[in-house]
Amino acid sequence: MTTDLTTDTAAVPIWRMIGGSALGYAVSTLIVVITTVVLAGVLGPDGVFEPGTYRSKPDFEYMNLGAGFAAAAIGGAVAWAMGRRIGVAIMLVAILVGGMLSGIMALRTQSERTEPYEPRPEGSWVVAMERAEANSQRSATYLLGMPVAGALGVLAGAFAVSRVSRPKAPQA
Repeated sequence: MTTDLTTDTAAVPIWRMIGGSALGYAVSTLIVVITTVVLAGVLGPDGVFEPGTYRSKPDFEYMNLGAGFAAAAIGGAVAWAMGRRIGVAIMLVAILVGGMLSGIMALRTQSERTEPYEPRPEGSWVVAMERAEANSQRSATYLLGMPVAGALGVLAGAFAVSRVSRPKAPQA
């Protein structure tokens, strides 16, 4: 067994393919969570939510989509470095299928809600975030766009690393 990362896909053991996709997914998830918390902390409740509501502002959602793309690019690079093409493919499917299912379920939950959303109280983050999870409202663009941004990020990160790690042809 070789430890050379420039070997062909067929030479990469299955455990590295699965492990690469899992590690890439975990890295990208961790980066998205950290970035979202930092963005929310910097922007504050009034920068994240529309006034008096828990509806996300479009600016916050677009910044989060960009952060999701960047995080997935890093995760895609990790998946490529460890699991090559199959590792990236597994991660890509997990992000697309899982993200789309999650987005569709969140949209359905929002549309089927019968009770009114609570107004957002004025004050600190602690007061605003106590009820944010139960009352948050996100746009379909964000909920369905995040897995697409993630998939594109995975492909971009994997492509960038594949260009670096590809063995060079001998010069004549």
